[in-house]
Amino acid sequence: MPQREFKNYLKFFIKQRVLGAMRDTLLCFRPQKVNTGGWGERLLVINMNALGDLALFTSVLKHYKQSFPGKKIYLLLRADLGIGKKELGGFVDEVIAVDHRKFGRDPFYAASFMSRLRKIGFYKVADQGPSASELIARIISVRLGAKEVYGYEGFGIQYQIPIDRSMKDAIRFCQKNIFPRYTRLIPSIDKNANLRPLLHNYIRHLIAIYEGAGGAPSDDYATELPVDPVARERVEKLLLDNGISPGTYCALTLGASSATRRWPVERFAEAAEELKKSGIPIVLMGTAGESGLAARFHELYSGTMIDLTGKLSLSELIALIDRSLFVFTNDTGPVHIAVARKTPSLCIVGAANPGMLSLYGYRGMNRWVSGPDAPCFFDNWRCAVDPPGGLSPCIDGVTVAAVRGELVDLLVLIRDEKGKKRENLPAVFSIEFR
Repeated sequence: MPQREFKNYLKFFIKQRVLGAMRDTLLCFRPQKVNTGGWGERLLVINMNALGDLALFTSVLKHYKQSFPGKKIYLLLRADLGIGKKELGGFVDEVIAVDHRKFGRDPFYAASFMSRLRKIGFYKVADQGPSASELIARIISVRLGAKEVYGYEGFGIQYQIPIDRSMKDAIRFCQKNIFPRYTRLIPSIDKNANLRPLLHNYIRHLIAIYEGAGGAPSDDYATELPVDPVARERVEKLLLDNGISPGTYCALTLGASSATRRWPVERFAEAAEELKKSGIPIVLMGTAGESGLAARFHELYSGTMIDLTGKLSLSELIALIDRSLFVFTNDTGPVHIAVARKTPSLCIVGAANPGMLSLYGYRGMNRWVSGPDAPCFFDNWRCAVDPPGGLSPCIDGVTVAAVRGELVDLLVLIRDEKGKKRENLPAVFSIEFR
C-alpha cells in the first residue's frame, strides 16, 4: 500500500474505529433518554457543509416551514460558519452548531453533544447532506433515537471516481453502518448514470433529498439569502469612509479551498487592469488566512482598491456582496452568495467536477470561465489531492485573455441593465442543463 494511502487508512481507522467506538461506549454507559414529549412537533434538518454549499441549501431550506406546518424546525450546522437565524431569514426556528472537528477527535464532546440533542428529542431527522463521504452528520442522524430518519445515498461521482482511499473508506463505512439505519435511504439521482458531459448540479441533489424526506415539490428552487440591515449599514459606512460608493465596486476574492485550485494573483492583477480602465474600484474580501494574497495583489495593482480581507463578519460579507457591482473570484463560495442575492458574478472554475457547483444562476449575469480540456478533466479533484506540482491543469489553463473577455462582456451587460431592479429579474434559474 502506498505511503499516502496507508496514512489515510490509519487516520480513518483511528477516527472511526477507535474514537468512534469510544464515543458509542460513552453513549451506552451514560445514556440520555430520548425526550418523546411532544417530539412530533420537532423536526431536525442537518447540513454540515461549507458556507457556499449552505447558500445553495437555501434553495430547499426555505420550503421546510411550509411543507411541515406546525413543526418547529431545527437546523444543525457547523459552528465555524458563524451562521445564526438572522442569516437564514426565518427559514428555521432554531440553529444548533456543532464543532465538527472536535466531534471527530473528542469522543467525550461527541457523546455529550448527541446527549444534548436526545434531550431535545426529534421524531423526524432529515440529513440534507448530499455527500456520501460526510460522516459526522450521518453518524449524528442515526444516533438520536428518532422515529424517522432520512438520508441520501450520495453523489454519483464519489462512487465512480472517488478522490482517494479516505473517500472510499468513508463510503464503505456508510454503506455498512449508516444506510441500514435510515428509515428511508433516498437513492442517488446519478450513482449509476453516465455522468458526462456535465454533472447534475448540487441543487438537484438537495431537491431529491428534500422531496424524498416528504417536502412538497416546488417550481421555485432559486437560492435566497437575506441581508441584515445593521450589517448593510456598517458596510456602507465602511465603504463611504474609504471613498467608495455602494453599488460601484467589484468584490474580489483571491483565495480558494486549496493552493492547487487558486488562479495566480499575478493573473488576477493583470485581468483587473480592465477594471482600472473602466474606473471600477476593487474591494478585496476573504479570510484572514488570505491576507498574504491580498498584500501581493496590492503590490501588483495600482488601481483604486481597499482591503477588507479577514475584517468582515458573515453578515457583513453578504452585505458587501449584495451592494457590489459584481463579484470576481475563483472560489465558488462568494458566487453562491452572489447568486442568492441576484448579484452579477464572474468565477474561474476548474473542470474536475463540471457542473456540480457551477454553471448555474441567472443566465448571462452569473458567468463561469474554465480552461480547455486538461489531463485532470472530470477527475473529481484527484489532481488537488496528489498534484504533479503547482496548479491543477484545468485552473492553469484559464488564460488572462479569456477572463478579460468575459469581464468586458459582463460590464456591458451590467451597464445595459443599470437602473433595473434585481427583484424584477426573470425567473431563469439556469440549472436546467441536467
